[in-house]
Amino acid sequence: MLLGLESTSDPALRSSPADERLGLLRQRRLDVEQGRGFAELMAEMRMTLGLDRLVYYSHWITPEALPQRFDTRFFLAELPTGEEATPSPFEMAEGVWIAPARALEQSRERAFSLHFATANHLRRLAPHQSLEDLFAFARTKRVISVMPQTSDVNGRIVPFLPRELEGVW
Repeated sequence: MLLGLESTSDPALRSSPADERLGLLRQRRLDVEQGRGFAELMAEMRMTLGLDRLVYYSHWITPEALPQRFDTRFFLAELPTGEEATPSPFEMAEGVWIAPARALEQSRERAFSLHFATANHLRRLAPHQSLEDLFAFARTKRVISVMPQTSDVNGRIVPFLPRELEGVW
């Protein structure tokens, strides 16, 4: 919810110390995750979103053979100065800020596991040495819908990218 907030005239947020402000924002994010309307909350907080800062990066759809399905669009955005991103306990068990190459390395070392789509996104992000380079690439690359294929490996459904999708999504 912190991503791209342009401004606020919400008195509770403006006048509160930083720790209290973060607590208020976390509570409001929890309210949204529990069903409160996001637009309603934004209006109440007198906030606008900097959606022009989002760069459409990819569109992935889970293979039909997998039990957990998603149809998700991924975006890039630079975190505004002074903001702190925190993982949502509703969306994931834990999160970590780590360079893409380091995350892939730790995954290879089995320090943690990565979802197939996450690993592929990290491989695609890793070659970029700066945010400027990454955003320049993202703004000019073609976005196509990606639905990995699957194969059965010893009774386990394993996703893979068909060769024609490698490096073009």
